[in-house]
This record gives sequence, C-alpha cells and structure tokens, in this order.
Amino acid sequence: MQEEYTKFQKESLLYSRNIARKFHYLCEQVKKLHNRLDAIEIQLAVVSKVTKKLGQACGEAFHQTKEVIKHLHEEQAQTREDLSEYGGVIQGSTWDINTKVV
Repeated sequence: MQEEYTKFQKESLLYSRNIARKFHYLCEQVKKLHNRLDAIEIQLAVVSKVTKKLGQACGEAFHQTKEVIKHLHEEQAQTREDLSEYGGVIQGSTWDINTKVV
C-alpha cells in the first residue's frame, strides 16, 4: 500500500525536516559555546590567582622599598652628624693657624 502525499503534506514534511535540522544545528552551537565558556572560566580563575599574587608581591616590594628608604634616611642623617662633628675638629686643628685677614 503506497501512500501518496499531497503537495501540502510534502511541503509540511520538508518544512518539519528543515526545522529539525536547524534545531540540531543550534543545539550543537550552544554546546560549543558552553564548552568555550567553561574554558574561559578556567582561564579567568588562573588569571585571577596570578593577579592576586602579583598584587601581593607588589605590596611587599613597596613595603621593602619603604624600609630601605627609611634606613637610607637614617644613615644619611647619621653621616651628616658625623661630618658636622668631624668638620668642627678639622676646622679647629688645621685651619686655625693664626692668620690675619686684612
């Protein structure tokens, strides 16, 4: 028993088949997008960890720089005091030779 389809039935079946193909294609594209988003989330987590470590390292570097500058300031102040003290001794012992300025 061979069935004959009317023109409307043939067009309806063709239309349904096309919709099914499009739906299948869209499902595959959604799966691909989902996989890509998963990969991006993983990479974002890695970048986030690296950024956090970089920020902590930068903070530690600034702290160390602050300590070095503080230490250099203290040493410079001590050196200035020493030079001032030694300058007075040098001036008193070598420059004071009883010269008269006219």
